[in-house]
Amino acid sequence: MVDHITILTQLPGKGGARRAAAKTLTIDENGNWLKSSQYALGKNFAYSTIAATGINSVYEAVSKISADVYSFIIRGKIRPFVDLSKPVNRRINDRPNDPAHFQEEKRSWVCLDFDRVNIGGLEDIIFDPEEAVEDLIYRHLCKEFHDVTCVWQLSSGAGTTDPDGTLSVHLFFWLSRPMGKEELNSYLKEHAPEVDRSVLGTVQPIFIANPQFEAPFSDPLLKGIGLMEREYDELDLPTLPMPPVQLPVSKVRKTNLGRVAPGYYSKIRMLGDGPGLEGFNAVIPAAVASLVFGKHPYEIDAAAIKLQMRTDIELAPKNPNRSSADIGRYLSDEYLDECIRTASEKYAELAIEPLHEASEMSTADVRQLFQAGLNEFLTNEVMRLAA
Repeated sequence: MVDHITILTQLPGKGGARRAAAKTLTIDENGNWLKSSQYALGKNFAYSTIAATGINSVYEAVSKISADVYSFIIRGKIRPFVDLSKPVNRRINDRPNDPAHFQEEKRSWVCLDFDRVNIGGLEDIIFDPEEAVEDLIYRHLCKEFHDVTCVWQLSSGAGTTDPDGTLSVHLFFWLSRPMGKEELNSYLKEHAPEVDRSVLGTVQPIFIANPQFEAPFSDPLLKGIGLMEREYDELDLPTLPMPPVQLPVSKVRKTNLGRVAPGYYSKIRMLGDGPGLEGFNAVIPAAVASLVFGKHPYEIDAAAIKLQMRTDIELAPKNPNRSSADIGRYLSDEYLDECIRTASEKYAELAIEPLHEASEMSTADVRQLFQAGLNEFLTNEVMRLAA
């Protein structure tokens, strides 16, 4: 069966520069790795696809696309009416006089995203990444995945900013039948809760571009992507009944942030472990996104958002097997700041560039000049009216 991988490529901005779809890393004065730049997406992109007929062609496609620092992939399919000679938007919802360019599509390939999940020894990531990947699969995925060939791609944090004993990785599998986001989400929610299911979104970016490194530093990994061949080439997942539609929640609720959009509550009600809940890593970024959506950067109160999120994380039900270290990571400034930063880049209003250069005059001088002009205007008006 032939399927396709949708590729979106950043276009040059007003100044002619293009934003990278990859993170850049460097080493600080203390010898620690840090991210010197993050993902930055525009609103319109060049569109292309690569055909895939199985896991081997997925490996070839991911290897090729990852070499382009300006490109990423999505699950969605282009809508038939879209003029591909022009830039495309990354939306599934129409706007007045501005239709969305993508629609949901069942795919024969799936990408699983893991973010800093526990594995064995850290040395495996550098010298034997496949052993680390296999350790992750057997620890965090159910038996259906264990003997299936997959494409693995280590993230920018692997061997750099990720804590010892953890791994961040993309795993690509070829499915025995095409599956849509709702079915995949239902299955992974129940059987693989450590997977970050946000990449199942129709137009959610899947960033696979190789990380960049500031000179004179280079990638510490000997190998960042590979094809791990096993007994079966296709992943055969059982069919699950679709979950019932969630009833709408109350429109307004008082929080640390005052009055916020109802989308936050529809997401945060799914936070935690247990029947009908979706864990933590899949819910927190979505909840944060609802709090920054449509706001200008100066309106985003990071401290208030973190206070609200920590309150809800503390109150959420937790599986007895979930470690305190895991919850501590979700409560940390590092994790929440990253959620806020990523959500702000994707969903907040873009900062408006000034049309004129900033004045060299001080605020006090400007006020004095304005007051003098106002006094002169009023004096002239009084004299005109009295004449």
